Amino acid sequence: MPVQTAVKEQLSIAELSALYDRIYDIADRLFKKYNPCSIYTENKKVYCAEYHKGSSRLCCSGCGEHSERDTNHWSKTGCTAKCLACKLYICPTIRQQYKRFSRQLSRLLRFAEHHNLPTCAYFISKEVWLKQIKDKSW
Repeated sequence: MPVQTAVKEQLSIAELSALYDRIYDIADRLFKKYNPCSIYTENKKVYCAEYHKGSSRLCCSGCGEHSERDTNHWSKTGCTAKCLACKLYICPTIRQQYKRFSRQLSRLLRFAEHHNLPTCAYFISKEVWLKQIKDKSW
């Protein structure tokens, strides 16, 4: 009996870019709908709901800590980068409190992983990621 192997179709750069945008936009709408992090500004500093429970930083506060990489995407109005890995991440507390939101985000994460989109490349913008895969002769 012949062994069947799954042949994964490789998407073009344009198709990857469009898929990245679509998943990012869906996740963004979910965050806006549920507002699980309750991000707010107090004394000119940005906090999330977890701040008053002991955490002093946002999940994405590591952005800009690595001077060897160009990863500082902070501005006065929030994040300036479109990063799928960051958009698909939620802390364990939010995962427990917002189960439906968490399941929906997890489905998007699995879909992104299935299509080899960057789900662990935190603080790396879409443009940088696309440049990296182009440079590797995708």
